[in-house]
Amino acid sequence: ERPSEGALILVTPLGEDVTTVATKRGFDAGRTVGLDTLFGMKGPRTLMVSPSTRAQVREAAHALLAYDGQPVVVINDSPGFVAQRTIAMIVNIGCQIAQRGIAQSKDIDKAAKLGLGYPYGPLEWGDRIGPGRVLTILERLQTFYGEPRYRPSPGLKRREALGLPVGEELDHERGQQRVVGRAQRHMRRRRQARGQVGQHEPPVPRRGARGHQDRAATRGQMVEQVKERLFARPPRHR
Repeated sequence: ERPSEGALILVTPLGEDVTTVATKRGFDAGRTVGLDTLFGMKGPRTLMVSPSTRAQVREAAHALLAYDGQPVVVINDSPGFVAQRTIAMIVNIGCQIAQRGIAQSKDIDKAAKLGLGYPYGPLEWGDRIGPGRVLTILERLQTFYGEPRYRPSPGLKRREALGLPVGEELDHERGQQRVVGRAQRHMRRRRQARGQVGQHEPPVPRRGARGHQDRAATRGQMVEQVKERLFARPPRHR
């Protein structure tokens, strides 16, 4: 059903701008404005206008959205608004860190909340929004801008395809962390055999009970090296 003549056209883009939506659906761009509903309508609202949006339409939309006293922020045409783009990229980076085995999902979320003051961690955000919507935002941003920074993580794609939560660790990913650690230790042994490892290069820590002993030994070695350098007697000048 087409909008009536003279009516205000309110759209809710996901990862797109008002111009793109109005062009796709054949709406009058002068009467079309966008509203970000990704996080609901309880808090501050973001209103998007295109270069063709008429001033009276913008004012009418602002008055409509501010009728209950909630603040309304007006931005120019921008795919993904502000919050959609920012949160989608944060979730994507969290998925990349988890996929590479740098840290577990719960540790990534904890680090972001403690270190950056986020109310939720990157993967928790992904679960609250839903991997499908995060993936849609990223794919549309990448299509519009053509920049690699918006490329979705393979881990995010897999979770969306399998219907899994973003913060859930897959068994093969936990196994991948162990495989990476074993590969690093194997490469170091090969370099040691060839005489390519420096005298003070610390070994790659192991996982599990044995790993705690190895990490403790590594820290002890580093402490001793620091003591030697700090308290070593300076050479005497003759």
